[in-house]
Amino acid sequence: MRVTLISVGVCCAVTALAVSIKRYFGGAKCKCKARLDCKAVVITGATSGIGNKALAYEVAKRGAQVILACRNIDAAWDVANEIAFKTGNEGVYALDLDLTDFQSIREFCKELAECEHEIYALVNNAAVFYHPRELTTDNYDVTFQTNYLGPFYLTMTLLPKMAKNGRIINVSSEAHKFCNDLDLPEEANLLDIYGHTKACLNLFTLELTSTHKDVVSVSVNPGNVATNIFRNYPLLTNPILKCLLWPIRFFVVKTPTQGAQSVLHSILCPQIRNGCYISECREGDPSEFCQRRDYAASLWSRSLKWTNLKEPLLQK
Repeated sequence: MRVTLISVGVCCAVTALAVSIKRYFGGAKCKCKARLDCKAVVITGATSGIGNKALAYEVAKRGAQVILACRNIDAAWDVANEIAFKTGNEGVYALDLDLTDFQSIREFCKELAECEHEIYALVNNAAVFYHPRELTTDNYDVTFQTNYLGPFYLTMTLLPKMAKNGRIINVSSEAHKFCNDLDLPEEANLLDIYGHTKACLNLFTLELTSTHKDVVSVSVNPGNVATNIFRNYPLLTNPILKCLLWPIRFFVVKTPTQGAQSVLHSILCPQIRNGCYISECREGDPSEFCQRRDYAASLWSRSLKWTNLKEPLLQK
């Protein structure tokens, strides 16, 4: 009996420790209770990625009109219908959007222009990681266009549709700290390319605070989240390594719902400072490189040329 009690006690202690570790690495939870009734929220890549589906569910629960912008439109409608059924919110829609194709972005924006509500929040969440090098239809690297240039084009085109004091939320990553130059060297590896795109998003956020002060622009680090964004990462495509790493990843990697919390906080919190960097539902600091306004202005100018956009036409 004594041995049994000791065994039970040890099991309980180990379980409690495991739960505590998992909760610790799960990060902060958004505590904002604000409603989003009659407010439109656009989320890119909302069938997968950093808690996009979980994020869409949370904003739908709060009464928002939710637009899921995805390449796989059939999967997007499946998610939209599921969220509508679970939340009772019939204002959940799916629209086709391919960030690797400027024409697709233009068509998406034209369709979205017919939405009765102004856009309260645009969440640039779609991304690829460790994607093999290849060019898009617009002749840019697929990671660069998916993660940065496509979201830049989308955001700039939708600015006239944004509500006053609406939120532009660029989902970044701690990988942005790998970047310290606007120009990538030719020998840059896939991780460097990914970090470069996230640094570009941070600089884009910074420049928006100067050029478009009638919206609130923030960068958000959701943390390390267990999603299919790692489907091309060698350490996790090898079945043996994946099994060996599973115990560690179970504890230290966030679930999609946990990964959505800082983005949700950035949508709901009324005290968000324009241009800030949010991590674990609180304001933090990006790298020094991403705080340089001269780099932000230079990237802005280059991006307008790359996308063939004329800035004066985009002002409200």
